[in-house]
Formats: sequence, structure tokens, C-alpha cells
Amino acid sequence: MRDYISNEKLTQMTAFHSQQAIEKSLKAVLEEKEAYVPKIHNIIVLKEKIKVYIDLIVNENVFNEINDLTYILMQDIQRISGCFQMARRQLRKRKNF
Repeated sequence: MRDYISNEKLTQMTAFHSQQAIEKSLKAVLEEKEAYVPKIHNIIVLKEKIKVYIDLIVNENVFNEINDLTYILMQDIQRISGCFQMARRQLRKRKNF
């Protein structure tokens, strides 16, 4: 994971897409085995929930790093989204002025 972070050709989106693939796979197991699939993005929690169904062997350090990087990226996306929404509101106010 450190190689991905230090590689200038890759972006945080690599970690995000990795997390998404893992999250969707874990949720697929839960959907097949249970009626309820939690609306969460934490792959550590999801991995724990599927333990009763499959024995998943993972590199815990990589799992934690992907989870952490994705959390940071999601915060950035929410912050940027908030800035766009604020700018959009300001433009609407100017047009209505």
C-alpha cells in the first residue's frame, strides 16, 4: 500500500476503487447468507460479519490502510461537494438578484 501512496502515477482513487471492490464482495456474501446487509463502508466491520460464513484470510495491515485511506478520501469528497453546493447556491442568489 505504501508503494501506491508514493507512486505519483496513481491517485487516492486506486485505494477507493480497491475498497469498493472489497466492500461489494463482502456485502455480496452477506446478501447471499442473510436478509440484512448493513449500509456501512467499513471493510473491517464487514469482514468480521462474514466470519461465520467464510474463512477469509487477509493482510490486516493492507485492509486497515485501504479502509483508512478511503475514509480520508470520502471526507475530501464530502468537503469538495459541500464547496460546490455552496458555490451553486451563491450563483443562484446572483441570478435571482
